[in-house]
Formats: sequence, C-alpha cells, structure tokens
Amino acid sequence: MPRCWWRPMVLTSKVASTSGMGTSARECWRVLVVNDDGAASPGIHVLARKLAERYAGRVVVKVAAPRHNQSGVGCRVTLKGKLGIRKYAIPDCPAVEALEVDGSPADCVRVGIHVLFHDVKPDLLLSGVNLGDNVAMLYWYSGTVSAAVEGAIQGIPSVALSKQLPDYTKAVNTAELELGAAVEHCFPIIDEVMRESMPQYYLLAVNVPAAIKPEYEIHLTSAGHCTLNPHFGPVTLPEDGTLGQLEIDRCVLEATDSNDPSTDLHALQEGFITVTPLRADACRGCLDNCGPTWPKLAEWSIWANAAQGCGCSGATSGTPATFTRVSK
Repeated sequence: MPRCWWRPMVLTSKVASTSGMGTSARECWRVLVVNDDGAASPGIHVLARKLAERYAGRVVVKVAAPRHNQSGVGCRVTLKGKLGIRKYAIPDCPAVEALEVDGSPADCVRVGIHVLFHDVKPDLLLSGVNLGDNVAMLYWYSGTVSAAVEGAIQGIPSVALSKQLPDYTKAVNTAELELGAAVEHCFPIIDEVMRESMPQYYLLAVNVPAAIKPEYEIHLTSAGHCTLNPHFGPVTLPEDGTLGQLEIDRCVLEATDSNDPSTDLHALQEGFITVTPLRADACRGCLDNCGPTWPKLAEWSIWANAAQGCGCSGATSGTPATFTRVSK
C-alpha cells in the first residue's frame, strides 16, 4: 500500500448530492488557493469563487497570492527577512479571506499555512488557475507548479491548474469566462483527489487546452521533453567593468517529443485535459514508475485514454478506457 500523509476524505451530504461523492464525518475542509500570476489575476479570483460556490458551507477557502507577477520564479523561497503582507478582497467573493504577499508562490504557501490557517495544514492546496499552460520541462520553472511542489513538501495534497491561452493579449480580455469553464472542467479531478489518498510527495499538474469541446476528455499523461530557449537582444558590455545589459525579448518553447501520445505535450495539442503526476522529492514526472507507489491512480474513472497506453507500469492491461465526461 502507498504511504499516505492524509486520510481519504469525501464530502458530506450537501456537496455529495451535487458532486456524486460519498459522506464523511468531516464537516468542513480547509483549502488554500495560491498562484504565481499575482493577486490581481482573474485566474485566482475565478478559482476561489468557483470553489466557494460548488462546495458552499462545506469548504473554507482562503487565498494567499503574490503581490506582483511571479511567473517563472520556480521554487524560490525567502529564507530570512521581512515579507510584506496585507489583506485584499476577491471580487464578488466576500466570504473568502485573502492575503497579498510580497514574495514568491512558495512563500505564499508558507504564509497561507502560518497566517491564514494558524499553522494548521490545510486539507488541500490548489495553485492557479495559471494564465497559460505549464507542460513538460516547464514544470521546473513554473511558479504555479512550484507552489504545488511546496505544498507537497509541506505534506498537503496539491494540484496545479493551468489554462492554455494561445493569444495571451487577446485572451486576457475574456479570461474570466474561459477560466470559469476551465475550473468547472477540473472539478472531476479535484473530486478524485478529495476522494482518494495520495502518496507522500506527489502532486498533480493539470493543463486545460485553449479550446474545450462540449464533450471533453481527461488524459493521464507523462511529462514531455522540451527546452525553453531565450531569444537574446543587443548586448551592452562596457570595457570599464561597469554593469552592462543583456536583453531577453522572448523565450521559445521547443518540444522534442510532441508526437508521443503518452505525453502532456501531445495530449494538450490534441485538445485533451492533461493530468501529470509529479514528485516533489525529485521534481520530475513520475508516471512511468507510479504503479508501485500509487496503484489506484490508473483506476480513476475520469481517464479517457487507455490505461496501458499512458505509460503507467501499474496499469491493468485490457480494453482501453472509453469514459468521456460531458460538460453541463
């Protein structure tokens, strides 16, 4: 049996009637929501509101978000010194207590545990919704995923949620609508995490494609391989030893295995929602060897791809899964 740090919990009757989940003696869950896009991002606003609405009266949702955009900072943490914090309001969601933190996403996790939950670890950590996908080797850089890594290190079941936005400038204008649908499509995944236990140091990285069909599929995937290459601009390097400048005007993602159907890169490209298990103790994709340590993962009913085709050594061979979730 996998070693778990949290007991399996399922929602009580009020929520069970809307989510198809069972009952438990636990009346109220603690959920910490963080991100890397910053406190003003519509992604974290939508996620907090949707959680409060769906699990009304059964979940205490609290938010800790960076004061400024922290995309690409990875697992950076503040080891010593002062962190600026202040209360702020989530639009149209007065019941959710929220903090702005002048620090990294991982700092937000730590502040959320200490300040918002008074050093009582929450039952679930959700990071996102990120404005843009986080796939393959981007997991190393992503502040969104790194916040979930910090949650897993702290012993909290953690999920990173990201939404693919091909045209970032245009998409931000309609982000609330698109992100709301993305969160609703992720609820089956969140429900499964709530229902089942998770092995120690595991987290899930979820990516929702730019275009979602009325009938959509959720695929269990491995982390693909890619490089994120900077495009350098002019170099200024004074001969007198003073500080010069090297401009980076953009970074280009170059995938090396986007045609491998078992990877998140390929599945997202094909329009599927991807769920990639990662390990906080190794910071790498672990689907290829998750069978011995997380045998129940391949048994979740939400997977639309064949269990034996996802690369999971613990999957049972047989007829490919045909489960397709229909949005409502």
